[in-house]
Amino acid sequence: MSRSGALSIPLLATMLAAASGACDRSLTGGPDLDLAALEALAGPTAAGRTVASDLIDIATRLQSADVGVPDVTLPTLAELFTRAIAVEAEANGADAALRLRAGHAALLDSAWHEIENGDADDGDRLLEAAREFQAASAARVLGTPTSMAYVFLVGRTLQRIHETLLVLDRQGGEVRRLTRMASSARDLQMDARSSLGRGQAAAALDIGAHAADLVNTLIREINNR
Repeated sequence: MSRSGALSIPLLATMLAAASGACDRSLTGGPDLDLAALEALAGPTAAGRTVASDLIDIATRLQSADVGVPDVTLPTLAELFTRAIAVEAEANGADAALRLRAGHAALLDSAWHEIENGDADDGDRLLEAAREFQAASAARVLGTPTSMAYVFLVGRTLQRIHETLLVLDRQGGEVRRLTRMASSARDLQMDARSSLGRGQAAAALDIGAHAADLVNTLIREINNR
């Protein structure tokens, strides 16, 4: 969805197809539009359409930039969870949204209780459970196509980062640490794509968000050089 409110149909269709491994084309052109997938991504709520709009906006900025990495920020898992709460509230009411917040908060409270009592292992396990709750909730509420588009967008951003690091290296810049970070992010993104292939949208969103955290750090460091 563009800022004017119209969905960028060819771009979004290509994102969805490439995320599922159906094609490996540029962000322009691509396969025929999958109307069902498009509807699922945009969703019936204004909050859901905003999520689609933000993903398309980042993809468009990546596409239109001539050189370097645009100063974009990929959504974190916490931000996607917050968006999911907004969608849930709009679609199913305030009580449904409150249940999402409460479920996550209860896991966090239990985690910090264990940590404060000296049981770091159980605390870490509960913190991971809280993150998995966020990922599962976001994947369910926002829909599998959103997870697909998100993972694909992480990959597209990494592609631009890789190209930029090659240029910096040829110019004599020290990029070894950034290259290692980008390689770790690429491994995570590929794991996320594998999860999508197995139909595990929540796991894909979780792993993809770990990759996105690294990508956001890379973007900041590259643009602050």
